[in-house]
Amino acid sequence: MRKPVVQWTIAVVITLGSAVWQRYSGPSYPVRGKADVGGQTIAYRLDRTHSITGRLPVVVSCQELIVDDLFQILKNSEGSIIRQYINAFEAYGIDFVASDPGLYRIAQKAYEDHTGARSLVGVCERTFREYKYNLPHSAVKRLELTERLVDHPDQVLGEILEVATANRLKEMVAAFSTIAGEWSKRNGIQVHLQPEAALMLSQKALESGDTLEDVFAEIFKDYEHGLNLIRRMDGVQQFEITEDVIRDPKSALDQWIRSYYVSR
Repeated sequence: MRKPVVQWTIAVVITLGSAVWQRYSGPSYPVRGKADVGGQTIAYRLDRTHSITGRLPVVVSCQELIVDDLFQILKNSEGSIIRQYINAFEAYGIDFVASDPGLYRIAQKAYEDHTGARSLVGVCERTFREYKYNLPHSAVKRLELTERLVDHPDQVLGEILEVATANRLKEMVAAFSTIAGEWSKRNGIQVHLQPEAALMLSQKALESGDTLEDVFAEIFKDYEHGLNLIRRMDGVQQFEITEDVIRDPKSALDQWIRSYYVSR
């Protein structure tokens, strides 16, 4: 009789001890701590689950983030949305420079939404939506975030693409002149690209996405034999390549050959 009583006593003690231990150290144990919110340190206490039924466990009063707060988040926070855009553009070889005035203007527009730091994401998305789609495969290599860009993103994007395209065309015109010179030496025929013709070739290359060498080779694929024939028989030393030649190279070559035979 005495042995069962002892066993029951031990069981009750273990059960009560486990309950007490779980209450003070288990998942239902109240959690206390402090958190920094908007530059303020706030103490909190998370009650046990059976104690919160029917009432709000935590009530925190926070001050609204002002423009300067949003600006600091954009500029200095480790997970800033701007840093994500910098990394994204960098992957396409575009140097994205975020100036302080540009960042501050984003912060001002975000403050107008009165939804805290999350509004920064929305403002950036509205500002850079078209940039993400248009810049990666363009000639743009540098993008500066300015106040004007934030206020008029579509207009600024158009201007940026226009300037970048014009600069790229200038580079391509010079490159086509070099390619024409190399072709002349290689084939023993002197061809001179007029500026308008070089520009037209550049526009073709820009629109097609083909290399400059491929565009030039396609235009002049039948010219080596035809021009050599005219040069040998008529003594012509240089051929002028005009817009008409680029526009319809086959017809232009045929016209040159017919003119040669007529003159004979």
